[in-house]
Amino acid sequence: MEKQVGKKRILTSYDKLSDELLELFAQTYSHGYRDAVVPVTKPSGETIYVVRLETEDVSYLVRVEVKIDAAGDYEEEDNDSYESENEPIEAADQFADEKDDEDSDFD
Repeated sequence: MEKQVGKKRILTSYDKLSDELLELFAQTYSHGYRDAVVPVTKPSGETIYVVRLETEDVSYLVRVEVKIDAAGDYEEEDNDSYESENEPIEAADQFADEKDDEDSDFD
């Protein structure tokens, strides 16, 4: 996005947006804002996540809640079906050789 001189910049929370700005937010990110989220590190070292919202006079950084999956933050399920993670699955061999009529479009 192009930076405009003289445009007011405001950091705010999604929860504090006016009805008019909520409508603009919904129009701007009608398909979701997942790809527009930007991490920002505050002077305190805390990381917050924001999405840019532009009006004619103001450039908003809207703080949004983001759920981040922490690596290793889950328990591995016991699975007695497989002896080893590296053991080949026997049934997979038969699927590799079988050809379905519908698959002919992909040859």
